[in-house]
Amino acid sequence: AATGTRVVFVGLDSVQESPLQNVLVRQAMNYAVDKEAILTNLLGGTGEQTTTNLTSKDFGFNSDEKPYPYDPDKARDLLAQAGYSDGFEIKMDMVNGRFINDTNVAQAIAGFLNDVGIKVNLNVLEFGAFNGAIFSKNSSPMYFASWGNPVFDPSYFFDFITRTGGLLRTIEDPEIDVLLNGANSTTDQDLRRKLYHQVIPLINEAAPTIFLYKQPVIYGMSERLDWEARSDEFLLMSDAKLK
Repeated sequence: AATGTRVVFVGLDSVQESPLQNVLVRQAMNYAVDKEAILTNLLGGTGEQTTTNLTSKDFGFNSDEKPYPYDPDKARDLLAQAGYSDGFEIKMDMVNGRFINDTNVAQAIAGFLNDVGIKVNLNVLEFGAFNGAIFSKNSSPMYFASWGNPVFDPSYFFDFITRTGGLLRTIEDPEIDVLLNGANSTTDQDLRRKLYHQVIPLINEAAPTIFLYKQPVIYGMSERLDWEARSDEFLLMSDAKLK
């Protein structure tokens, strides 16, 4: 097994009308979900929690930023500040069987959110219908999804999911867009790293998603085989040898 590149997250569409338009609500959701409990109990202790949907393996990762800790009291406080002390009800689109233990993970997320007063109605869709909804910006305000990042670069995730006009819709933030566009318009790696270090705290605060984890890459293999799993999800048997 190895930590993979596929990022699992809950997209929070703050453009369509819903309580998710309030950044305090999006932050509260991140405090409400116990990601370590999900990794331990539903992924067998594998996988790796993300910060702004990145880990230290990704270029430009800002180690000064930390994941949202599990703090349901903080979540309730933020919801009260946002005017939702009694909570609210919301729908979350999802698919079944697309990534590891996804249905149980979605149910766990809904349970954690319910504990702080947010009732999540799970809406299970066929994969094609799900993609059609999120790509056309017609999904529910919440959608449970995953995204591969085989190049280990923030642009491969942020451009599609965080930047205004991306393939999936979450937030629209001009300050974040300027920094992301700047990182995309140069080949100077030191400058790109500097720009990502600047933008990652802004993304963490804006909470465009419920930041969850990178799921593991798990293979079953014969004891006769000498081979290590790759993080990028490529299965290159040219690297394998018989003992």
